[in-house]
Amino acid sequence: MSLLQVLIDLISSHIYIASTLAGIFGGEETAIVFLTLLINNKYLILIFFIFFQVGNLIMDSIIFFLSITKAFEFFVRKEFASKSYKQFVYIMNKYGHKNPFVTMFITKFIYGTRIITLVYMAREKLKFGKFIVYNLLVTFVWMSVITALGLMIGASVSASISMFKRVEIGVILFLFFSFLIYVVNMRIKKWLLKKQKK
Repeated sequence: MSLLQVLIDLISSHIYIASTLAGIFGGEETAIVFLTLLINNKYLILIFFIFFQVGNLIMDSIIFFLSITKAFEFFVRKEFASKSYKQFVYIMNKYGHKNPFVTMFITKFIYGTRIITLVYMAREKLKFGKFIVYNLLVTFVWMSVITALGLMIGASVSASISMFKRVEIGVILFLFFSFLIYVVNMRIKKWLLKKQKK
């Protein structure tokens, strides 16, 4: 049995906890890796789809609450004083129209803005009930897009392995698609920063 198959079996046998932990500690890259590994089991993909969002909500709620505590105050003040945070607030006020839902929706698809968005939402005194509703809706749409990407990549990897009988080809394709997603996210961030400077 290959190491890859051992990993797939391990995830499959602990799918609920693995999916939740992936949602807590991971992002889009983690989701894509899991979906690629689970490509041949629709039932496990559905479980992952649901419980990854559960884990994501748990972590987002923890960050949301921590960002308004006194213990977190020093970090928040330092972050608020930073140039990058001020740019973030300016861009979100301009393109998000000071609408928490729109802001959360936009930033969910921009790599590297998760924590700063949650801090911003908490400091803007968004009610926790609204935060949960907005977060669930945005995460569902985001996860649907990520799942579609993950399944496309997974299908490509599986086809490559079947065709060439070599894991290396599948790994190269997976790395290529992951890099492509990263580049697109970075391009969007640079575009937003240029708009802010104008």
